[in-house]
Order: sequence, then structure tokens, then C-alpha cells
Amino acid sequence: MRLIIGLIILSFVCFGCNSNDSKPSNISKPTSQVNSTENAEPLIQIDQVLSNEGYINIPLNIVEQTKKDAYISYKVRAMSKNDMLELIVSLKEGVPAGFVDGVPKNSFLADGIIFESTGPKSDRLLTALAQKYKINSEKLVMQSKQVFTCANLNQTAVDYQSGTPKFKIFLEGGTEIAELYVNFDFKKSIIYLNEKDPQYRNALINLLKE
Repeated sequence: MRLIIGLIILSFVCFGCNSNDSKPSNISKPTSQVNSTENAEPLIQIDQVLSNEGYINIPLNIVEQTKKDAYISYKVRAMSKNDMLELIVSLKEGVPAGFVDGVPKNSFLADGIIFESTGPKSDRLLTALAQKYKINSEKLVMQSKQVFTCANLNQTAVDYQSGTPKFKIFLEGGTEIAELYVNFDFKKSIIYLNEKDPQYRNALINLLKE
């Protein structure tokens, strides 16, 4: 826990790095309906995603939204060649501003984000991510469910309708640690998995796999 707290303190020193910051949005309440946009537009081809100043940032289309147990869950998909990739990303409801008048407040969000595998499609997502990172690997299996502590990088309360909230999750296991930005763009229906530091790539894949 000391290690995680230390990482969170460092996160505010590096606030905004590679997090695609945008203007804050107005506050609104999340919906309780199940919304599906699976046929709205073609899925993102992550094979076509290029490095951005050395960072590999992966966008995923939100295709379904549900509400359960104080979380809003988003099923996200993308394509890698002809393979469909999938993951469920859940975000806590009612997340307040992480910064108030430039001062950290509500900055430590325990159990703030959850990753859940849907099976082979999620395994393919992890394998495709490893390939984008240029890590030599065979087919990988993603852990079924992981709950992450977050750094809340937002200057306003989360707008679940059209906001662009940003978080940094912390992963730890054994001697390995990693960080990853998880950024939401609800207006565009996209969730981004953005690198914090390319040096975390091997640890990140190791900590996400079974």
C-alpha cells in the first residue's frame, strides 16, 4: 500500500502527461439504461494506430453501457486485422473532482476502475496489445477481473454523458509495478488505454495476463 500511495503522489507531479487533456465538461448524472451502439459505426482498427512521440495509445469503441452496483460498465471493442477484440471497463458512479482550485482533493479513488474479460476476445485484445508494444509473446490469456486503484486527474466532477474524464490506474504484483492512463470520451464513445511510460510495457502485460 505504501508503494501505491507513493505512486499516486508522483502521479500529481506528472499530472497530464500523455493523458490527452481536454476542456472540462458540465456535470451530469449517469444513465441507468442499457444502451447499445454496436452497429453505429465501424470499429477502430488498432493495427492502424501509430506511435505518438514514442507512446502507444489504444482507442476502443464503446458499444454497450450498463449500470450495476454503483458502477457504469462499458463494453468496448476494436479490431485487429479480422479479429474482434473486447473488454468490459467499469467506472465508479458519482466521481467528484480530483482537483479543486488546482489543489488535489478526492485524488485517491479506491476500486475506481474494473477490467473484466469476456473470454477469447479479451485474450486477443491482450495479445494484440503485446504485439503493438513489440513484446514477443504467444497467445495470452487475460485475467478474468481486476479492480484498480486510480489517481483522479479531473478538475470537475465526472460528466458521464459527454465528458472526457481521465484516470491513472496502478498495477502491482510481486516485484513488478505498472501504470496506465484510462481516459474516457463519452461524446465520441471511446475509451483510451494510454501509456504512462513505455518502460512499463513488459510489466503491464505480465500484470494483466493470467
